[in-house]
This record gives sequence, C-alpha cells and structure tokens, in this order.
Amino acid sequence: MNDSWVNIVKVINEGDNSSLTGEHTMMITEEGLVEKSSKGEVKTPWSSITQIRETDEHLFILVSAMSGYVIPTSAFADVKALQQFKEKVNAARAEKTS
Repeated sequence: MNDSWVNIVKVINEGDNSSLTGEHTMMITEEGLVEKSSKGEVKTPWSSITQIRETDEHLFILVSAMSGYVIPTSAFADVKALQQFKEKVNAARAEKTS
C-alpha cells in the first residue's frame, strides 16, 4: 500500500468523521464533480482530480494524497451503472484537462 492510501486510512481513523458518513449524492457536471450531503455541497473541478482507482468494493477519486472521494461500488444499481459512471467521469475529465 502506498503512502497516500495509508494517509487516507489514518485520517479516517482520527477525529470527527460525521461529514464522511451518511448519504451522499455525486453528480457529474461540465465543471467537475459535485457532492451533496446533509453537511452541504462540495464542488471539485476536473483539473483537481489527480487519480481514479478502483478495487472490487470501492471507486477512489483522488484530489490529493489527503483528500478525495471513496464511492462504494455497492452504491450503484449494477455493474453497468458503475461502468457508465466511470466512463462519464473519465470522458469529462479528459475533455476538460486536455
């Protein structure tokens, strides 16, 4: 496991994580990703996304070594919905950062 993943786990294990839990909605816009939750709204421009990684259980959209989005693959209706989301994110990111 690289240092970025270790740092993310460490941060999650420390302090108040109430903004990390609960229901969140992720939207793809022309400008970037918009995450909405009961705590508010966070907008992340495409140029800020540094990496997109995936495991069997999670999709990681990293903004830096210490921040990003962790989306459970179970949040998607099915594998096709997950694939469509990834394709839209990758296409929008490629279009806005090239």
